[in-house]
Amino acid sequence: MEISSLLIIVFFGVVRNKYRRMFKRQDKQNWMLVQAMCLVSILDILFVWQFNHANYPYPWLAALIRPFFLIYNIRVIRDFWERYIEVMIDTIPMVLFLIVFILYFSWMG
Repeated sequence: MEISSLLIIVFFGVVRNKYRRMFKRQDKQNWMLVQAMCLVSILDILFVWQFNHANYPYPWLAALIRPFFLIYNIRVIRDFWERYIEVMIDTIPMVLFLIVFILYFSWMG
């Protein structure tokens, strides 16, 4: 079931990108990243399904890739994470100032 879902998602991506021009290099890299994530997930699922080792009974790698795949495919979530990361990067100087301020005056007594 999971393999068929991944293949359907990749198929829709291929159809969507068939006649779409990717002017930006980042668009091409993102599409290659999605294909690589799908390939790794499918190989991990097939490995567990075929060999069924006692030490590796569940496709953990595929499970760890799923959230990133979801973030990439759903634009609203991706835009939220981009804004969230930008806000976190912009607040780093303020947080560092507070930490230094607290440490300095704690040291001064």
